[in-house]
Amino acid sequence: MQNISRVFLILSLGGFISFSSVYAEDKYEQLLKALETPQAQYEVPKDDYKIDPKLYKNEYEVDWASHPQFKITAQEFKAYKSSIKVKMTVIASTGYIADAVVLKSSGSQVIDIKVLDAVKLARLSKIPHVDKTVTYQLIHDFEIKKPL
Repeated sequence: MQNISRVFLILSLGGFISFSSVYAEDKYEQLLKALETPQAQYEVPKDDYKIDPKLYKNEYEVDWASHPQFKITAQEFKAYKSSIKVKMTVIASTGYIADAVVLKSSGSQVIDIKVLDAVKLARLSKIPHVDKTVTYQLIHDFEIKKPL
């Protein structure tokens, strides 16, 4: 009796394995046909997405969170001719100055370098609720007064 049940069990398992392998091959063939069939070109749905003008602000006022600090001697001031115009790239979310470039020199390279170094260490007020990747550019004139 046990031999008959073993034989029946082996035959039923064999049938199940052969049926599942046929089913698996059929499934793979269907997938392969789906991959080989050219698909229609995907088109992005065109929605009129507009930002509400009340939420979108174009202009912000920023102030110095920490002012640039530099010292100029009387000897260095003799070479000073005009105000220094500096273009700054600022990270909006933190107020850190990522880069600064002199657009208009003061007439003295020493003073220009001191001002640039001070500007890079300074910080502007941050703009709340903006993405970390948002930057803006700002041009500022630095007028240097005669040292005492």
